[in-house]
Amino acid sequence: SIFGYAEEELLGQPFYMLMPAGIRDYALRQHRRFVEGETNEEATEWKVLHKEGHFLTVQMSGGRLKGEDGTLYKVTTVIDITQRKKAEEERERLFNVSMDMMCTLRYDGYFQDLNPAWEQTLGFSREELLGKPFVEFVHAEDVAETMEVFEKAIAEPGSFMPLENRYLTSDGSYRWLSWNYVQLDEKRLFYATARDVTEAKKARDLLRDTQLVARVGGWEMDLASGRTTWTEEVYHIHDLPVETDLAGLDTMAFYEVEDQNRISDAIQKAIEFGESSDMELPFTSARKRPMWVRMTVKAVKERNATTKLMGTFQDITARKQAELQIRRLSMVASRTDNGVLIVGASETIEWANDGLVKMLSTDLEGIEGRTLTEVFSGDGGDEKSLALAAEFQDLLSSHQSFKFELQYTSETPRWLRLDSTSLFSENQEFQGYIVLVSDLTDRKESEKELVAARNRAEESNRLKSSFLANMSHEIRTPLNGILGLARVIQDEAKDADLQQYAGMIGRSGRRLLNTINQVLDLSRIEANRLDLELQPVDLNQVAESVVSTLSILAEEKRLSLDFSRGSVNLVPLDAHLLENVLNNLIGNAIKFTEEGSVRVETGSSRELPGPEMMEILHREENLPSASEASDYVFFTVEDTGIGIDEKYQSRMFEPFSQESTGHARKYQGSGLGLSIALRFVTLMNGRMFFASEKGKGSRFSVYFGV
Repeated sequence: SIFGYAEEELLGQPFYMLMPAGIRDYALRQHRRFVEGETNEEATEWKVLHKEGHFLTVQMSGGRLKGEDGTLYKVTTVIDITQRKKAEEERERLFNVSMDMMCTLRYDGYFQDLNPAWEQTLGFSREELLGKPFVEFVHAEDVAETMEVFEKAIAEPGSFMPLENRYLTSDGSYRWLSWNYVQLDEKRLFYATARDVTEAKKARDLLRDTQLVARVGGWEMDLASGRTTWTEEVYHIHDLPVETDLAGLDTMAFYEVEDQNRISDAIQKAIEFGESSDMELPFTSARKRPMWVRMTVKAVKERNATTKLMGTFQDITARKQAELQIRRLSMVASRTDNGVLIVGASETIEWANDGLVKMLSTDLEGIEGRTLTEVFSGDGGDEKSLALAAEFQDLLSSHQSFKFELQYTSETPRWLRLDSTSLFSENQEFQGYIVLVSDLTDRKESEKELVAARNRAEESNRLKSSFLANMSHEIRTPLNGILGLARVIQDEAKDADLQQYAGMIGRSGRRLLNTINQVLDLSRIEANRLDLELQPVDLNQVAESVVSTLSILAEEKRLSLDFSRGSVNLVPLDAHLLENVLNNLIGNAIKFTEEGSVRVETGSSRELPGPEMMEILHREENLPSASEASDYVFFTVEDTGIGIDEKYQSRMFEPFSQESTGHARKYQGSGLGLSIALRFVTLMNGRMFFASEKGKGSRFSVYFGV
């Protein structure tokens, strides 16, 4: 895997094929010298070739191994250190360019000389640094250790004395410096090199913290003494104090019995054969926490004998839980009837479930490895396929989640919907898509049937409306003649009985004419053929006219019909529809009131009625929504009549609905008045409210936005 080859590609090939051409001869000579015993190959670094042609830096260390037949083998361990070398080279370059500080120190603790890097790093001028003992710049907590090293350097001339301490900067903060002292006695001077390792210490702390987060520790077993040592993290994973005596600890007790045997076998193979092992095991900590751990075992040999075992110990519980979750999700995805796809960053399909295979009537080879464009837009060069492919490409290139409907062409064409979710890494690098594919064919057919049914219903309504219009015309024409003749007889006849009969004919005819007009209005509304003529209308004028017309009916029933005229602005309304609404509401109030009064009031307001009045909403798709204006004009019709039973109130605005039904009902009517009035109000963008109590009367209010 380091060199990019499969095992069978390398076996039997000369090792120097992995070397750049310029050093192959040298590598071969070194190999021969090693085989002939002239050299012992220590760990050395080599530039080698990856299969794809780029260079790697590896560390190789070799050993001789003689087979049972006497054949001598060279066994080489290869470690890829490319990234490490790059990091080291970069760090070294930065240190050399900007972070090395060199100085000479006198025995009295004063600087003798400084290079410019001191000023650049600490911010103090050269004069400020030379004018004080160096210890005055050292952090108080580091003074004792610093002076101890300084005095030791005086006592041991020629020895290098490493030290790290914190040094004051001109802004009052401290920087970590890594020192190396050497004392040349004949000059009574120290030569020292200091590096600003503040960032390096942060990096080391970050590495330590990262190891803690990753829950990785190390262990070592000395076979001669039988002594085992752990790093702190291994103790933490076991939920044990760091001071725990491992000699008296049964470490196998943390594992299941069958896994104890696996561990014992791995240790035995490492001791006897030098085999390495990498195991993932269920584990129970000292605090009885169920976990998963990864343990590696590696043999350390000296003179062809295993002397130590060492390895890593890592808490992988979180990863195992994530893998379990992935398996569960994968199981769900593989068994759902809907299609599920995973598309990589290269836009090729990396995985598809069985549901999609069945949906597309294909096999996995027809899906995986291809792009979404290829699978769903087809391979055709026709205009439709090309347009679909271009649209797909635009969506995919955006790296944004998308929803898309298309008609998939196969033996049985199907409508499909693609719902994609973009996937990004923790550092926001695009990883690909998860795509859910739904079969919309049945839904599309249902929608098609619904459209056809709606068209048929609309045509039926149109024919019904046309029929009703024709019939109403045919009925109203002779009816108007009858009403006219009845009026003439009533006015001119001398016989009282004849006048009474003519009056009955007139009242019955007018009632029939009103019913016909209401049926015609309802049919026009349902067919959406009612034309609005919105013009500025004076609500007071229309209301006063209707009250005046209906006052005769109130007088006949000995009722008081009062009109309270408020201050209102002109409002864009249809005067004919407004008059119809007022006629209906005031006429109903008179009809259902036996004694007392009917009161009509107009006015303006900035607020709608409170919760004591119920709003009646008419929610037909072909009607506009109610106005949300901040200023309103309104009229209210209030009576002291019979009121409306609470059980009937939810149905009172339905066409042909009446509280009392049958031949014995006291109050006559078609049951269309309130329904038509509400629809007229809604068409004019108004809102209707009512409140009623059985036996006490009713109050209807209509509001129009200004």
